[in-house]
Amino acid sequence: MKRRAPVIVLAVILLTFAWWYSQRPTHPSGTIEGSGTIEATQVDLAPQVSGRVVRITVIEGDVVKAGATLAELDGVAQKDALRQAQANVAQAVAHVQEAQANLDLQARQYAANLSQAEAAAQSNVPRVPQAAESTRLQEGTVVAQIHLVEAQVNSARATLAAATGNA
Repeated sequence: MKRRAPVIVLAVILLTFAWWYSQRPTHPSGTIEGSGTIEATQVDLAPQVSGRVVRITVIEGDVVKAGATLAELDGVAQKDALRQAQANVAQAVAHVQEAQANLDLQARQYAANLSQAEAAAQSNVPRVPQAAESTRLQEGTVVAQIHLVEAQVNSARATLAAATGNA
């Protein structure tokens, strides 16, 4: 029993210290504690676009109606996006114009090549089979080039349509 007495005393001291430590205040000095009820009405706002608030048009406690402007947002990001979309449209228009000019040039070159090939065929009647083959090869090349330019025009138009739809 003599051996247990110091252990019991030590346990009592530790339990007393633990109780005292758990009961001491944990809040910083200078604060006030109290109990009671706080009533408030809170409304969460969710703007349709993101941005930085540059001006608040109401103060706490004001009565507002549905649709009233509560705050103004900085529209820099939206203006930048609009400028970028307009630049994309202008670039797409330029691509369409360039592709159209290439198509016109290819058509003129095709007509000139065809006329030249026909004239050569007439002047070289003895070599008609070889000239005809040459003309078909040239025509195939030019037609392939025209198809390529038409594809470029269609691609540029699609880009223009996409850029216009995003603006």
